[in-house]
Amino acid sequence: MNKIGPLVFLALFLTVLPAMAHIEKGYMPDSVAEMEYRILLEFKPDDNPTRSLLGMALLRQNKLSEAEKEFRLILKSEPKNFDALDSLGLILLKEKRFPDALQYLQTAITIRPNDILVHLHLGLTLCSLGQTESARSTLAKGVTLLNTQGTPSTKEQQRAEFQTAMADLPKQSGTLPKK
Repeated sequence: MNKIGPLVFLALFLTVLPAMAHIEKGYMPDSVAEMEYRILLEFKPDDNPTRSLLGMALLRQNKLSEAEKEFRLILKSEPKNFDALDSLGLILLKEKRFPDALQYLQTAITIRPNDILVHLHLGLTLCSLGQTESARSTLAKGVTLLNTQGTPSTKEQQRAEFQTAMADLPKQSGTLPKK
């Protein structure tokens, strides 16, 4: 009887059953997900959805420079990829590279103007750049979107994030919209 080597088995398994190979946050630790996505990308290096999942796993582990590389690779082949633009903007925001973050987040918000979190990320970036009124307006729009389309499981957490962001703005005219 022939024995199948472990690498051959893995290659067949990942090729035949790609949907089963993807794991989502919550089922396994991000470090395990990171390894799995790297293996998948060895077989399919142009698989941007998997590369995006890898980037998010790296971002959640605070491996910002590695995550940045993954999202930049996506943007080379898909310059209008919303998730890569927003995620890269968030990474640059975390790294305090505010002008660069602004560029990516402004592009992302034009692609998906009704995304709740891109409003939060852009609002925080604008605030960090001292553009208080633009930040306030962007954050208020995000809260309005949250009120109309947010899911109950995430609404309160996201509302708290917006409240914190608004509280950090210098006291000027304008308030956070109510529920």
